[in-house]
Amino acid sequence: MNQTTVERYMNERLVTINIRSTAKDIAKLMDKNNVSSVLITDDNNDIIGIFTERDIVRIISRDLQPDRIIAISPPLVYVDANTPMEQASDIMLKNKVRHLLVKDPVSKEIVGIITNTDFAKYLRNQSVSKGFESILEAATIEILKY
Repeated sequence: MNQTTVERYMNERLVTINIRSTAKDIAKLMDKNNVSSVLITDDNNDIIGIFTERDIVRIISRDLQPDRIIAISPPLVYVDANTPMEQASDIMLKNKVRHLLVKDPVSKEIVGIITNTDFAKYLRNQSVSKGFESILEAATIEILKY
């Protein structure tokens, strides 16, 4: 059985911002790009963290000032592009994260990101495929009767 990998569902468009940006700057960038996370880069443009919707909730719930706060979620979690979707889902659950950075298995460069939304698309496609297979099987049985 050929397993579907994260490469098929990952988003290759990575939104980044420098570490010196405030939470408010990042939230505006997230809104502008309609994304649930922004990758944080250092002054060398290397990815050092991720800022997510969860970070915004934490800042607001703790009455912090988003125009002064710089926040980064805990360590980044990576998977290779050839990782099966089911395995990637297990990695997310184990690490209690909603975003996985995707690396090229050879170059180890970050080539994308996979999120809960991408998993929802995968599950929808799985359901449609199984439904189609059932219809096709039923039609084949009917054809064979004749």
